Amino acid sequence: MRGVLEIWHLAKRVVRRTLVHKLADEAAKIAYFSFLSLFPLILILLALAGILGGEAAFEWVMAQLVQVMPGEAADYMGRFVQDVTGVSRPDVLGLSLVFLLISASNAMVAMIGGLNVIFGITEGRPWWRRNLLAVVTTLGGALFLLLGVSWMLGGPELLGRLGVGWIWTRLQRLLVFTLLAGILWLAYRFLPNHQRVPRPVALMAGAIVATMLWAGVTQGLGFYFASFKRFASLYGVVTGILVLLIWLQLTALTILFGAELAATIDARSETVG
Repeated sequence: MRGVLEIWHLAKRVVRRTLVHKLADEAAKIAYFSFLSLFPLILILLALAGILGGEAAFEWVMAQLVQVMPGEAADYMGRFVQDVTGVSRPDVLGLSLVFLLISASNAMVAMIGGLNVIFGITEGRPWWRRNLLAVVTTLGGALFLLLGVSWMLGGPELLGRLGVGWIWTRLQRLLVFTLLAGILWLAYRFLPNHQRVPRPVALMAGAIVATMLWAGVTQGLGFYFASFKRFASLYGVVTGILVLLIWLQLTALTILFGAELAATIDARSETVG
């Protein structure tokens, strides 16, 4: 009973801090810049992978979009990917890279600012260093996604030839969940300008909860928009854009909420300690 009460009090503190820090506003800012960077990112991934113009690229990307996005957003992104993979554009990589670095670095700067507010940190780094961190993080994320694409395409077959294909079949969801939680832990640890490094356990707790919330939000949005067709009939052709923006904002909100939980647990541990 005592443990339940402690969890209840912790939840109330996190919600209170979420309202004080206006995380919904911060999430909207991050979602806007993320929306601008999403399309150039897809172009770059397709170009770097050497599959621009291939039907296999479209089919694989669409399969992943259906799994991680609500249906309307996945359909909208699918039409974009189909247009891109159907036409060869030699100059698309350079132009997209410039646009991606500008817009995505703004998204990362917004994320850094939100995390600083959550952890009660004053940003003391020069603007160039903060933006350089954002650019490096963006490029690192793109490379990580590219490696992930390569593994998703060839990994299961490789494991099958080694006779351990059951590992991927049985543990796929767990591996993906662990990977996402690990990425969030790294973001909470290295993006804010920490003067005192928070406890790793607190950061991991926030990362795990954020990953669980993100999975639930994605599934819930998919169910809602699949069940209530009135939304699509009301907004017509812009439905996909709206759903994508809502999903991006809720994704950013879950990330910030996980950081808020981590900061609350860490502050409580400091007080108790």
